[in-house]
Amino acid sequence: MSPRFRSLPVVLFSAVAAWGFGACGERASGESQAGASAAARSGRSATTVCPTAEQVGEAAGFQVTFSAALGSPDTWMGCQYQMTGRYRGNFLEIMADPASKADSVFTDLKQAVKGMKGMDAEPDKIDVGTQGLAFGSNSMSGAATVVGSRVWYARLEYLMAGGIGDQKDAMVRVLKLVAR
Repeated sequence: MSPRFRSLPVVLFSAVAAWGFGACGERASGESQAGASAAARSGRSATTVCPTAEQVGEAAGFQVTFSAALGSPDTWMGCQYQMTGRYRGNFLEIMADPASKADSVFTDLKQAVKGMKGMDAEPDKIDVGTQGLAFGSNSMSGAATVVGSRVWYARLEYLMAGGIGDQKDAMVRVLKLVAR
């Protein structure tokens, strides 16, 4: 199956999330973070290890609001953030899978580069974790690495904007935030 079609559920989820959370992004962010804080205070574990919107925004270099947390920190997990201002509707996603899925993640990243920049394009090596790779284009940027027992991937697709430029460096900074 083409990587474009494999990402179709993510694109559809992003579009629905943009519509559903668009009016209440800040409120949803506060409620999710408050729930995690309450869980920490009570001694039970929070359902996600997603960094706060402030942490992600600082690392990326632009403001975001928290949108959704999916999965479980013990297996697969994903964190989704929506850009603010004129770029609202564009989502930054952070995903973590078991390291055993690294080959698949890196294959998808390499195919995305070719789709965005041409068949001869290759991702750049980055100094994060092991096997770190990243790319950026005017319509998508991403970075992936293996740290310990996880493969981490940060991706920003510009679905609702007329191009916000190459955000590879922002994705590398976000990856450094989460891939410890």
